[in-house]
Amino acid sequence: MNFLKSISLSCLFLFVNLSAHAQVFYYVDDMADIYTYDLSTCESTFVVHIQGTPTSYRDITFAPDGNLYVVSLTKLYKIDLVTGASTLLTTLCANTNLCGTNAMTSDTEGNIYMAGKRLYSYNIYTQTT
Repeated sequence: MNFLKSISLSCLFLFVNLSAHAQVFYYVDDMADIYTYDLSTCESTFVVHIQGTPTSYRDITFAPDGNLYVVSLTKLYKIDLVTGASTLLTTLCANTNLCGTNAMTSDTEGNIYMAGKRLYSYNIYTQTT
C-alpha cells in the first residue's frame, strides 16, 4: 500500500513540476518577424525583425551552437536574435519549383535537415551540404 501511495505522490509531483515550467517556442511570421509563444498564457511576444532579406521564411530551428536558423524556399540563413541580421549560409537550389523547402530540424551533431520537394542537409560546423 505504501508503494502505491509513493508512486501516486511521485506522479503528482511530476505533474505539478511539469506544469510549473511552461513551454515557450519561437516562430516566424510572413513579415519576417520572430516571436515567442508561451503555451501557459497563450501570448506571443515580438523578438526581432529579420533584416537584409526580402523573402518569406518557411521554418526555423535552433542548432546545438545556440543560434537560430531559418529556411526559405531555396536558401538557409543564420539569424542574430539581438539585431535581426541574417547571414546566408547556402543556396539549396536556384529554382523554387525544384526546392520547395518548407520544413527543417537539427540534430546534436550540428546537422540541419531540410525537406520540401527534395531532402537537404547542412552541417553548421563544417559548413558543408
